[in-house]
Amino acid sequence: MSTSAARFPKPGRCGVAARPLRAATALVVAAAMAAASVAVGPSAVAAQSPDNPPAPEQQSSGATDDVTEGLGPESVGPDGSLGTQPGEGLGAAQVAYPNLGSQLSALAVAAGQSGAAVSDAVGATPPTLPDGANSTYPTLSNGRLLLTLQLDGNRDEVLDFLADNGVTPANVVGDYLEAYVPPALLGPLAQQTGVSRVREMPQAFTERGNFVDPKIRAAHGASLWHFNDYTGDGVKVGVIDSASSATGKDGFTGLRALQGTELPTTVTGRCYTDAGQPTSDLANCDTAGGYQHGTSVAESLMDMAPDAQLYISNPKTWADLHSAVEWMHSEGVKVIVHSITWQFHGAADGTSPYTTSPLTTVKWAADNGIVWVNAAGNSGRKAWLGAFADSNNDGYHEWTGSGPTADSAQGFRLEAPNSVGLTMRWDDVWGGAT
Repeated sequence: MSTSAARFPKPGRCGVAARPLRAATALVVAAAMAAASVAVGPSAVAAQSPDNPPAPEQQSSGATDDVTEGLGPESVGPDGSLGTQPGEGLGAAQVAYPNLGSQLSALAVAAGQSGAAVSDAVGATPPTLPDGANSTYPTLSNGRLLLTLQLDGNRDEVLDFLADNGVTPANVVGDYLEAYVPPALLGPLAQQTGVSRVREMPQAFTERGNFVDPKIRAAHGASLWHFNDYTGDGVKVGVIDSASSATGKDGFTGLRALQGTELPTTVTGRCYTDAGQPTSDLANCDTAGGYQHGTSVAESLMDMAPDAQLYISNPKTWADLHSAVEWMHSEGVKVIVHSITWQFHGAADGTSPYTTSPLTTVKWAADNGIVWVNAAGNSGRKAWLGAFADSNNDGYHEWTGSGPTADSAQGFRLEAPNSVGLTMRWDDVWGGAT
């Protein structure tokens, strides 16, 4: 039986394409929206076999299955710049490698000053950063850093350089690489022809909220849908969450204990043991004591659509996210719930200069017939938008307001060992704002 989307809340209002849907699929879309918005409180964003993960070389654009399909936006946005990002407290000496960004450049300089030879880089302990630099890095494997490399040609030579220095990329997608790189190799890597940008792995955010299934069912009228036999039967739905780290093997902690009760007896997974290392073993999504955000989202979804077929994945990197989406597409998944937000990037118009950006992955999914349901994020009331003001030319922004409001409105208290992430975006090229 098929029907028009007019019988259901109009999907277009929630950012989902307003096109005719099967009744079962429409139910799953509504369920997905519920999972994205309710299970995590106010928050809420392939076709190799998981049993035979491809070697990095097989993921390149020259492979039989071209995983770069749909990953090339025609525009990188206004004057898309991949230039330096100098950090406060770092002088020109530390920002010696602009294509590394300020923090990695400082680390490369420190590594060079320590006298570590590139040939001794394997297993090296990262050197101490100079004062003023952020010393927090995702050092996840024998003192190496999980990094992203954006290339501008010369890919084969860069791959040869990495191989000659004991580095095998975890993912290779067109002109984009993900690899564990020892600090002593940063400087020489930055000087390779074609290496336009090297950065730390972008982080996903999964702020967790309360999960109460009776409230979910009541809030979205699930019982009425079920009474009329709209239970998601015959529809495959995917839940993509994020592990706590590239080797975390979690994101869905507690899932297997709920199979056959709150969750289906059969759950199909693409679970990562490290960057570029997918498996079909649910244990690699369900490490004890780990993140359980994805489990809560899946519970919310199955409360709404109990007869849908559930697929899960816990990628931690951009390339693995795209690979997971391609895999779900190959399995026939029609709806993907991605209750995650990422650090923003690009021109704020839905495009990105990066070939494996989550933005281009979402576009690929939509272009291939997948309904993508994304949470809106937890930071709607934690952002400020306005024009830069500096009437006294002291180099500091003048917040709107008067008296103590102007000084304290944007203040916050931060105590060790807590941390805070601050991100800025402006509508001009780097160094071009006045």
